[in-house]
Amino acid sequence: MPFEGDLGTALQDEEPFTFREWARILPVPTILLNANFTVNTVNPACKSLGSQLAKLRGLPFSNLFPDPSESSLVQNMLEHIISDGKIRTCKAHLRIADREMRVDLTGRRFSQKKRNFVLLVIDSLASEKEHARKVVKKAIEEREKAERALAESQTRFEQFVAHVSDIIVTTDIKGCFTFVNPPGLKLIGCTAEELLGTRFFDLVHPAYRKRAEKFYSTQFAKRKATTYYEVPVIDRSGKIMWLGQNVQLLFETDRIIGFKAISRNITDRRLAEDELKKSQRRYKDLFENANDVIYTHDLKGNYLSVNDAITRILGYEREEFLKSRYQDFIAPSSLPLVRENLRLKVEQGIQCTGPYEILVRSKSGKPVWMEITSRLMLKEGKPIGIHGIARDVTDRRLVQDRLNESQELYSIVTEQTGQLIYEYDPATGKVKWSGAIEATTGYTIQELVSDTRGWRKLIHPEDRFEAVAAFERAVARGVSFQIDYRFKRKDGTYIWIEDKGLCQKDESGSVFRVLGIMKDISGRKHVETALDLERKKFQILVDNAPFALMMLSQSNDLAYVNPKFKELFGYDLQEVPNGREWLRKAFPESAYRKQVIASWMQDMRKGATGEQRPRTFKVRCKDGTDKLIHFIPVQLSTGDQIVSCEDITYRIQGEKALQERERFLASVFSCIQDGLSIMDKDLRIIRTNATMQKWYKHDEPLIGKKCHEAYQGIDEVCPSCPALQTLKTGQATSFVIPKGGPANSITGWLDVCTFPLVVESSGEIEGVIVHLRDVTERRHLEEQLRQASKMEAIGTLAGGLAHDFNNLLQIVLGYADLLLLGKNKAESDYQRILAIRTAAKRGSDVVQRILTFSRKVETKLRPVNLNQELRFMEDLLRSTMPKNIAVKLQLAENPVMIQADPTQIEQIVLNLAVNAKQAMPKGGNFVLETRTVDLDRDYCRTRPETKPGKYVMLMVSDTGKGMDKDVLDRVFEPFFTTKQPGEGTGLGLSIVFGIVKSHLGHITCSSEPEVGTVFKLYFPLLKEQFESFAETTQQMPAFGSETLLMIDDEESIRNLGKELLNEAGYNVLTAGSGQEALRIYREIWEGVSLVILDLVMPDMSGLECLEELLKVNPDVKVLIASGYSPANQGREILELGAVGFVSKPYNFKQILAAVRAALDYRHK
Repeated sequence: MPFEGDLGTALQDEEPFTFREWARILPVPTILLNANFTVNTVNPACKSLGSQLAKLRGLPFSNLFPDPSESSLVQNMLEHIISDGKIRTCKAHLRIADREMRVDLTGRRFSQKKRNFVLLVIDSLASEKEHARKVVKKAIEEREKAERALAESQTRFEQFVAHVSDIIVTTDIKGCFTFVNPPGLKLIGCTAEELLGTRFFDLVHPAYRKRAEKFYSTQFAKRKATTYYEVPVIDRSGKIMWLGQNVQLLFETDRIIGFKAISRNITDRRLAEDELKKSQRRYKDLFENANDVIYTHDLKGNYLSVNDAITRILGYEREEFLKSRYQDFIAPSSLPLVRENLRLKVEQGIQCTGPYEILVRSKSGKPVWMEITSRLMLKEGKPIGIHGIARDVTDRRLVQDRLNESQELYSIVTEQTGQLIYEYDPATGKVKWSGAIEATTGYTIQELVSDTRGWRKLIHPEDRFEAVAAFERAVARGVSFQIDYRFKRKDGTYIWIEDKGLCQKDESGSVFRVLGIMKDISGRKHVETALDLERKKFQILVDNAPFALMMLSQSNDLAYVNPKFKELFGYDLQEVPNGREWLRKAFPESAYRKQVIASWMQDMRKGATGEQRPRTFKVRCKDGTDKLIHFIPVQLSTGDQIVSCEDITYRIQGEKALQERERFLASVFSCIQDGLSIMDKDLRIIRTNATMQKWYKHDEPLIGKKCHEAYQGIDEVCPSCPALQTLKTGQATSFVIPKGGPANSITGWLDVCTFPLVVESSGEIEGVIVHLRDVTERRHLEEQLRQASKMEAIGTLAGGLAHDFNNLLQIVLGYADLLLLGKNKAESDYQRILAIRTAAKRGSDVVQRILTFSRKVETKLRPVNLNQELRFMEDLLRSTMPKNIAVKLQLAENPVMIQADPTQIEQIVLNLAVNAKQAMPKGGNFVLETRTVDLDRDYCRTRPETKPGKYVMLMVSDTGKGMDKDVLDRVFEPFFTTKQPGEGTGLGLSIVFGIVKSHLGHITCSSEPEVGTVFKLYFPLLKEQFESFAETTQQMPAFGSETLLMIDDEESIRNLGKELLNEAGYNVLTAGSGQEALRIYREIWEGVSLVILDLVMPDMSGLECLEELLKVNPDVKVLIASGYSPANQGREILELGAVGFVSKPYNFKQILAAVRAALDYRHK
């Protein structure tokens, strides 16, 4: 063996030495062979074997042996070394160049980066062997010394690791912790037992986990000894911490066994870097995308930087601009100002100057006004340059100049054209007026309002909200606007105003002025209203046309078909959405369909706009029948087509069928409830139906007379005669006219439609068909609907406020009761507290009246004999009325039974009695009368809220001052009153109205000044007779010791309830929301005897909370306590499982009684 002793030991050592390390240690010739036994590397000691050996790299090692048997022996040894990894030796003759020598070869397998090599040591001289032993022995001694130093170093390292502030960890190749130093455990917030064995990647933030695993995998695959990586981890508390890691590979021999990482907490640095990057991005975005020019230049005026806005505003490219100085662009007249601002900053240390305006020259030579704001740039406290922002204000300067020049001319023009000009200052709210003020509004310039509050008051109430909102929205956004609204003139009349305005902004983008023009457009508005009415009439005419109509768009879609179309063919728009589908279904036979399409296309090509080209085709209907249809297509200027479709199938039948049809049409003509009249070309009436004869029986006979003589009672043709217009144009017309009566009176309104009467064979117009529909009733219904909608809206608003008022009153009433508990009547504070309590009860009554008016509370209806209720009230009425007012009851003989709430019936009578009393200061008669009446269909048709049937009428009349028409029209409006301030709320009759409606009733009022007023109230009559009964609901409050849970979003209500119920001995828990209550109840539900629940709460309503409570405990007892709840919801929540309801504001006795009743309730 060439290597014995220490050297042999060294060869068998498992330390992961590289070939270069062997070459440095061993002075003997050493060669590294690849796995295919070609020469890879030689060490410097190989020079002793020959200078040519280093040139053999890449050549087969066996070529060095001249004897083939020895070459085969060496080859065989090398193969065994690769296969089993054992150290092997052999002797052979080696030839290098011209030198041949006998050598000992010793080899071992060497692996690096998953590749196998053969390390071959060549020994030829004994002296060299001895020398090699000494060298190896010395190397081993040095190594032992190094190991002792390493142990000492290891001790110091462990001490360092324990006290260093950085995290030091080691892991296996799977990333599982094998060591974590104490500072690391402290930062992560875990103990060594918790952390060791867990994967490092489980601590990494989920968003970065895959990247971290990839980083470690790459380092492992590429065998990078040391890398640096930054990664976020989540500590024990859930907080994110950024670590900067120096990661090293751990080796055992040549095998990687894990990772060692030294990590430092870089969270603060990362946050600072993120903020810096955001700041840099913001500045870059601002610089690159700013509308203004942003620039810097040195103190000599040489430009250092500029953004792209310079190209857009001045036309210079950025590179071109940066080669110049500011003196090259600024006009001579502006240079002194620029130099003065530069001097102020450099010499006087003023950091920022501006804004100021200068004139500069663009690349095209065009002068541009720029507004400059600049600041001084410093370096180490010394000025080095200027940073500035330049804004193009050329347009503003030009506008201002032109505005000043045209101001006087414009004022003259506006006065002459009837326009008003105003200037509004948003900062002060002041308005300046000019123009045709007095001619348009009637006000002088001194009388006209000078601020927006006055302007708002002059806008019609119906337009005010929308107009003010549009104006404020435009000012807030700084945009132009146009608003149409009605404006009140000095004489009290309203005119339509078109208000156009422009918002002017300052440098900061804030609106500093609004310039506007107001113009009287009343005439235009009247025309638009008339046009809209005509458009609606035309739509009615088309929808009710006796023939089918369809409209084909340019894209061949069916844009419209009238009801007659579906009646004729059986198809609607969903079934035939386009011309293709219509042709396929109407003409199923292919050959005939092609013929129809060819004819149609020919007519479209040749037809002019407005020209009719009628055609007749056989059409297959939806039910499978065939009909002969007469089509009349008309080409519109838009390219669309209107096609009328007439079924002429029966026209070709015999005379008998025609006569039968004539008789049928005559019968239909006579039976039509609308008026029909046919006139010849001279406007002479040739035929009318029975309706026309009924309407104009005072002018019989109608046949033979001209229309204006028979219907209008005049000798000349009406100036805008629709029939004459139809005769001239051949087009149908439609509009509304007064309905004439005897002696030229107007008895109603008629919707008139005229159609040309065309001779089918010639197409000539031989007369006019006039269709008249009485729309008097419809107009009355529309007026009543508007009134009802207004009342409903006010009622909804009133009902919505009740909840908040009752909560407030609950606090006052509840604490007043608590204070009274501790007071003696003789104490001075007792009466004061009692006054507070009384006022709160009155407030509660007012809220209840509002709810009654708005029909937002459930009425307690039961069979009531109205006569008996009125007799009960007779004494009360006589004591209420002054002695000079006689109270009279004129009641029906038999009992009149209605479904009613007696309390509310009493309130109706008392409210009407109070009004009657105030209307008869000098005395008179107050009469209550009952009777049974039958409301027929004619009566109910004009009163949609009523249904035909038997009713009990309560007529309440007085002989007082009465009311004029204006007051009578508003008598049921909430808060409307003719009394002096402080004498009434204006709710009395509104409440009466609401109660009657809640009883499914109907109320009317008639009155004449100085005669009196009559109210007629109609209630549905009960067919069955019931005995009246009186309710008594007196309960004494009870005490207890149970545990209650009170749920209310108002803290003050919770505190009050707790005090009240604690006084009675109850243990009260409180919750401010549904979620909090559910959390408490789930924990201690077995100990809670009753839940007191508010209905109206944010986030979770009372209904939702009750449903969740029932899921926890189906037998839970819940008492509803609410200031207001919609009737349906209150009923629903009681049906769902609540055991009772107490209304806010409640007093001490009421809540105790309600709680006791709920606690004593037993589920069925």
